[in-house]
Amino acid sequence: MIPKLWARRAVEEMSQTLLKTCKSNRDLCSLQAQADFKHLVYYLNNDYHKTMKAVHDYVKRDMPLSFILKEHWFGDLRLKVRPPVLIPRIETEHWINQLLLKEHDLSNMRILDVGTGSGCIALAIAKAFPSSSVVGIDISKRAITLARLNALGNKVGNAYFIRSSFKAFATNLQNVASFDLIVSNPPYIPHSRRLPKSVRCFEDRCALYSGPDGMQMINEILSNYTCLLRPCSNDGSVPYRLIIEFDSPNHERLPPEILIRPDQFNVPRTMWI
Repeated sequence: MIPKLWARRAVEEMSQTLLKTCKSNRDLCSLQAQADFKHLVYYLNNDYHKTMKAVHDYVKRDMPLSFILKEHWFGDLRLKVRPPVLIPRIETEHWINQLLLKEHDLSNMRILDVGTGSGCIALAIAKAFPSSSVVGIDISKRAITLARLNALGNKVGNAYFIRSSFKAFATNLQNVASFDLIVSNPPYIPHSRRLPKSVRCFEDRCALYSGPDGMQMINEILSNYTCLLRPCSNDGSVPYRLIIEFDSPNHERLPPEILIRPDQFNVPRTMWI
């Protein structure tokens, strides 16, 4: 077992080395990259050689550390991650923490997660509220397989994953009021935007891009979500019915009555309806 103090120092040293090596490549010096190094403390305490190889591959191949280590922490969830399923982002973790820690009790509710990916959002909610039932949908077979594995690995039994597009799912359940809350981190990147190599070479384009302005999937959800909602009670137990993560430049496209919340970097990130 490597001492924790040594581990922290090693992470700091590796971080500085990485930043110097990649100083001409801003993609690798992002906030997400810095967050990745926090996860290395765990591995340094358990497998020094695995960690050093991960850092080497990170620099040489531009491969995200989470894909190299095949794991990613999302809150208290230890998730398996595999290309091309998206790695959970720290911005998503931030608004999920807001939902779980600051909002109303979500016990005994039915919740839908659109575009579930690794299952991080659905599993975080389901684990926090065991009496609730959470359904995650995704068009990707690989994503659904991974989400189910993560449910098993984290011993979450009240999250269920279905392979389906949102359009097909909403059509099949049209006028069947099924859910109290819908949450989503959908594709929201405009097609014209060039993403870092560490993203575009390893993560699914279908889970990233969404039309010329990045609003195609979001508009689809906004146009169809109400038919999936159960009638709202008057006790204030469900203050919001829909929460969507979006690309910050698009906040000006949204109606003024929609509540927009910033992420931890004070950037507009989620709409709460």
